[in-house]
Amino acid sequence: MLSIKRFRAVALAFRAGRLRSLAVGLAAFALIEAGIPTTAESSTSNGARTCGSQTLEGAFTVPSGQGIHQVLRITDNCTVVVDPKDVISLAQVEQLIGVLPVAQGVQSGRLPDSSTFGKGPGLKSPVALVAGGPLHMKLRLLDAINIDVTSINPHDLSYGYNGSTITSYSQSAYRLYATDNTGYCGTGYYGWHPTNEGISVSGGGIGYSFIDSLAHTEFWYQGIFSQCDPYQYYNILDTKLTGFGNGSPSTCAYRLQMAKTAPGWHTDLLCWDAYTSVTPPPF
Repeated sequence: MLSIKRFRAVALAFRAGRLRSLAVGLAAFALIEAGIPTTAESSTSNGARTCGSQTLEGAFTVPSGQGIHQVLRITDNCTVVVDPKDVISLAQVEQLIGVLPVAQGVQSGRLPDSSTFGKGPGLKSPVALVAGGPLHMKLRLLDAINIDVTSINPHDLSYGYNGSTITSYSQSAYRLYATDNTGYCGTGYYGWHPTNEGISVSGGGIGYSFIDSLAHTEFWYQGIFSQCDPYQYYNILDTKLTGFGNGSPSTCAYRLQMAKTAPGWHTDLLCWDAYTSVTPPPF
């Protein structure tokens, strides 16, 4: 059986690493782009190779009516390699999200919203996601065979503005995570499990010159890759969408903290702003 007291202690210790602001550490991110190793390589009881802990973070300014796509990969030697950022059209965004691979055993759910304005397109059709904007982000952590290990998919923020301040908003966020249906641990606790999640306005808002929408979720894992120990793997995902009251280009920021990783894991980042002009939207 799980020791809830021990689990909470471990989770709190790991979560301490996220107490600083989601504001991007640009110097650290520059090192990531250069290619940096995780901690020492090891292996699980079934022979699967693993890497150490890793924190990935960054931010994008998103042109109106366009998207940003980027992939970060953990290589065989446990080095993080960041592919170039691609600026893409909304038609290309629609193509990218047109195929949402939800493999068997992958679960989804909505993050609790602390505001009364929480609503949004969520996991709808590609056309609805592109048209139901303006601002969306997907932070997907996938394994070597492209299964969503733990993901925020998608995080949505709609906002109205009058040329100087935010006049209205709507936000929502959903998570995906993989389960392990082998029953290997025999406890009913196996696969990835979400905890400590929610979406909130973390800065600005109605009457302010900007609005920050922060989505946060954490996951622990118990299964064959951890010898049924739920404390080896722990992922913390944050995405932050920012809109401006003067019509300036929106921004997307992310942070992904992983207590343990594996070769082949890769982060697929997609952020897009469906507003095609700086004209205040009729929201």
